Amino acid sequence: MAQSYAVLRETCGHGETDAYAASGFPSAWTHVERARAHHRDEIRRLKTAVFVHLDHPHARQALQVVRWRRDLGMGKPTIEPIHLVRSPPPGAVSGSALAAWIRGRRRTDNQSHHVRDRTFHEDASHIRPVTCPASWPACATWPSVLTTPPETTSGLSRPSD
Repeated sequence: MAQSYAVLRETCGHGETDAYAASGFPSAWTHVERARAHHRDEIRRLKTAVFVHLDHPHARQALQVVRWRRDLGMGKPTIEPIHLVRSPPPGAVSGSALAAWIRGRRRTDNQSHHVRDRTFHEDASHIRPVTCPASWPACATWPSVLTTPPETTSGLSRPSD
């Protein structure tokens, strides 16, 4: 149990533990995929490891997917790690099949988010907050200041100390 905890801890980037040295990590890159589309260069690497943990008694395999993406116009890369836990034992499914399953799962999540956006208008708001402090005086060229009487605009001026 201590070894599987150490493996998960090291995979998540929390450093090396005494229970299990990083040099003995029983994993390998099982699948590497490179693609170039939508003006982006993209590399996905899939790493699998044996996994036994008390909190997940049926889990047998831990996966790490690292997606490296670079916009060809900007040149700045972004790295996105994803961690998964699965119940089939290692070797039951090929790395390319796992990668296809993970991409399909993410596509499904993105599609359902798109449906919620269109159906319930979750992200449809275009209202943005005002960024200037309330203590700033109103600008004299604002249409509301020019068309309203002075007694209604007195609240917009700077308060006296």
